[in-house]
Amino acid sequence: MQNWTQYADDEIYVIDLLQRRSGLRHIAPRHRHDQRDGEAVMTTTEHPGSVIKQFLRGKLPFDSVTTTDGTPFVLDAHHHWITLEEYEYFRSRNFSSEALADQNAPWVNGMPPLPAPI
Repeated sequence: MQNWTQYADDEIYVIDLLQRRSGLRHIAPRHRHDQRDGEAVMTTTEHPGSVIKQFLRGKLPFDSVTTTDGTPFVLDAHHHWITLEEYEYFRSRNFSSEALADQNAPWVNGMPPLPAPI
């Protein structure tokens, strides 16, 4: 369970979008000057803690926080992330295992995400 009180409203944070070797994706919010996680695939732009908390609670539109290169992404209920392009690709193929194995899929780092258990 996420501890929302750890983010001060007036301090500045970013979110590292991580992907483990297994394909599992998750996020790691941090102060903007803290070291980037070694498994970070992308990092978001800077935002005050008040915005980060609202975003992580699902109270802001997905495109209110993007990566530093402008890539939009979405979070599932478990805070697993997927870029919007990846999501649209995966959805257009009915979220199939074949889509995950497709060598031409637009996976951000060439590695498919490990979907959350159903």
